[in-house]
Amino acid sequence: MQRGYLLGAIGTMMRPVAIIQHDRLDPPSTIGRHLNAVGCPWQLIDVGSGAPVPETMQAFSALILMGGDMHVHQEAQFPFLRLERVLLTRLLAEQFPVLGICLGAQLLAAAAGARVYQRSYPEIGWIEVETQAHDPLLIGIDSPFITMQWHDYSFELPPGAVRVAARDDGEQVFRAGSCSWGVQFHPEVDPELAEKWVRSDEARLRDLMPGWPDEIRAHTQVHVRDYASFCGLLIDNFLVASGVMAGSS
Repeated sequence: MQRGYLLGAIGTMMRPVAIIQHDRLDPPSTIGRHLNAVGCPWQLIDVGSGAPVPETMQAFSALILMGGDMHVHQEAQFPFLRLERVLLTRLLAEQFPVLGICLGAQLLAAAAGARVYQRSYPEIGWIEVETQAHDPLLIGIDSPFITMQWHDYSFELPPGAVRVAARDDGEQVFRAGSCSWGVQFHPEVDPELAEKWVRSDEARLRDLMPGWPDEIRAHTQVHVRDYASFCGLLIDNFLVASGVMAGSS
């Protein structure tokens, strides 16, 4: 893996990046630590714990949407999902920088007019993804690249969007407009988060395939060592490609 964009000097008056969290089991984790490391201000909006969905993003420079255990279609049970979809529809029209992760990517895809559907089999664990198009979000990331996945739903490619990465059985990364991306995988995962996910879903995983939790744990030991660097590169690319921060050579 090569280095992608390098971040330039950070202005003290930069508006923070908003991060919407849906679920206590999917905090910003590595993303938040990387933003801190590069001096990029950010603000957590924990809608899963009752924080209101912002009506606008005027106070922010970009939006990152995290994952969650709920599904896009559960708007009656989780009213914030409908409010986020309305917000995302507006942000797409305004060409405001958005990075959607897993559930966040599915919300972004739905706002862009795509179908989000339940998979016949969950996509869980450390899985290779193939790049489909040259795109600034994946600069410096070789293809195929390893990702952590944990979802029962997937999205179709939104009308007019660019297919950036995919697998044989589903979309993985798309770009809508000039500065909004959805990624089906979880770049924020660290060892502690991976173990929490395995424990929370262990019984179901064993029912689906005996030994699956142990396999995920073994693969985590191998792949998670380089995953923080992957996450940092992806976030740097997002910040620079969307114009939130300046890049330098």
